[in-house]
Amino acid sequence: MKTTEKMYAAALQRIASLGAVRIRRLTDYFGSFAAVWQADESALRESRGVGPKQLERLVQERKEIDPETEYQRIDHFGADILTYRDESYPRLLAESTHAPAVLMYRGVWPSEERRLAIIGTRKPSPYGQNVCRQFARELAQNGVTIVSGGARGIDSISHRESLEYSAPICVLGCGLDVTYPPENARLFAAIAERGVLVSEYALGTKPLGRQFPARNRIISGLSRGILVIEASRKSGTLITADFALEEGRDVFAVPGSIFSDTSEGTHHLLRQGAIFAAAPQDVLEEYHWGIRTEKSESQTELSPEEELIYRCCRLDETVTADEIIAQSTLSPAKVNYVLLQLEIKGVIKNTGNQRYMAIVG
Repeated sequence: MKTTEKMYAAALQRIASLGAVRIRRLTDYFGSFAAVWQADESALRESRGVGPKQLERLVQERKEIDPETEYQRIDHFGADILTYRDESYPRLLAESTHAPAVLMYRGVWPSEERRLAIIGTRKPSPYGQNVCRQFARELAQNGVTIVSGGARGIDSISHRESLEYSAPICVLGCGLDVTYPPENARLFAAIAERGVLVSEYALGTKPLGRQFPARNRIISGLSRGILVIEASRKSGTLITADFALEEGRDVFAVPGSIFSDTSEGTHHLLRQGAIFAAAPQDVLEEYHWGIRTEKSESQTELSPEEELIYRCCRLDETVTADEIIAQSTLSPAKVNYVLLQLEIKGVIKNTGNQRYMAIVG
């Protein structure tokens, strides 16, 4: 796309009264983003692309935005613009009826051949954390691009675990220059370096609640299918699943404990016909993507005492230091020392309040 069109597309993205549908409607009517921006009030009214209130706000906001300055801000930030009229617009997303008119991104778009979204609760259980690590890592090792939303919990885990093996796609519900959640600053930088950060919102857009359901449609639209790992019955994760079903995309769900609130959503999806996924191979075999296993060159070596303590920890729930002491019969001082060594080696995690969980290797 020519820089001029990108410039006007970026300016239209900045106007709060316009959404994806109105921008597309107006651009189709006038033939270009530049023509929309330059159209007078009478022509905009005749287009019937916006209602009276939106038209009034559009005309007013347009006076306060300089397209060239707006595009320079984006360029200086290291981002670029992609629109639905661009030939390089993601093919899977273009097939979606909810496709954004304008996308802003940082990084390089990975291949569309193998893409899967991994989504779930922001507060996963130890079981959910380990399931996510295993799926994200093994799928990425098999050349699958992991798509998610950069939120706390399942989103962040899936990005971190896949970074080493493939180029992830992270879709934000705010401007690319707004780090939310703030603790993911380094993660987002790494994604932009290896994969791509995406948003349909202008720079500076704060993370408002209403924007995250809209973000979910992009996550679904960019993906061949979605994998749900732990979600409550009222979770926003199910909104993404609904988008996927509307677009004819596959929905996979990982079963969980019948006693866990965070399994109610996945079990609901399974009852509704979601594809049962108990292992990464279930996804790979569904798409005939082929399976290759990568064994680590050097497994973490544990001393007999470290092995004993590690076996006292669990993959599906946390255990207390007192429980480990009782089970191992070692002294408290020895157990605390070994726990620290296991944390350093990255095979267990202290979840707080002297509770520990094993981590999928």
